[in-house]
Amino acid sequence: MGSAMRTQYLLDNEDRIVSVGGEWNEFAVENNAEQAMSNSVVGKPVWDFIAGTPTIDFLQEIFDVCRSQRDPLTMYYRCDSPTVKRLFKFSALSDKSNNIVIGNTLIPIDFQFWGPKIVTPLDELRSGETASCASCRALRMKDGWVDIFPAEDYNAGTHVNYTICARCAKAA
Repeated sequence: MGSAMRTQYLLDNEDRIVSVGGEWNEFAVENNAEQAMSNSVVGKPVWDFIAGTPTIDFLQEIFDVCRSQRDPLTMYYRCDSPTVKRLFKFSALSDKSNNIVIGNTLIPIDFQFWGPKIVTPLDELRSGETASCASCRALRMKDGWVDIFPAEDYNAGTHVNYTICARCAKAA
């Protein structure tokens, strides 16, 4: 997949996925996400595919603002694979029927998280439960939010709760 990879989807006024486009299926295949193929997501609520109540609340607020203001909204988020750190540009625009067109574009840069990098063993993560920002992918540790990429098998033995860190909430 090239650096200009783009996906899009249309949500109806009840947040059901009406259609998908761009390189949606290609992205699903390349990420071993057969459950995300267009024939598996169209007609279903977008919330079926989003993890964590804080992330859902965050996106619901963005969709509400988009629908009420009818202005395009843009933000950036991380969507990493196990071996590739990826930054995407998210855009949302509502029409008069309160449908929303969502676009996601891969940003072809060497993205660096604004927090410190972990270079020590990941024992703190393996101890049970942690929170991950659904936008920037940082993890909440005892000393604050940190980017652990790449972190082999940090999920092993760890329950991850998805949330939105204060910096990403403020940026949105």
